[in-house]
Amino acid sequence: MQNDYTKQGQTAADKASDFVRSAGQQGTEKAKDMAGDAQKMLKEGQEQAGQILSSLDKQVRDNPWPIIAGVAVGAFLLGSLINKSNKQ
Repeated sequence: MQNDYTKQGQTAADKASDFVRSAGQQGTEKAKDMAGDAQKMLKEGQEQAGQILSSLDKQVRDNPWPIIAGVAVGAFLLGSLINKSNKQ
C-alpha cells in the first residue's frame, strides 16, 4: 500500500512538474512576443517622430517669423508670471 501511495505521489509530482514547465514555456513565449511588439511600436514611433520633426523643420524654415513672435510672446508671459510670483 505504501508503494501505491508513492506511485500516486510520483505521478502527481510529474504532472505538476509538467504543468510548471509548460506554464514557464508559455510565459517565455508571451514575453518574447511582447518584446517583439514593443520593438515594433518603438520603431514606428521613431519613424513618426522623425516625420513630424521634418515637417516642423520645413515649416520653420519656410516661415520663421510666426515662430519667433510666438517665442517672444511666450517668454514675455512667462517673465510676467515669474515677476508677479516674486512680488507676492
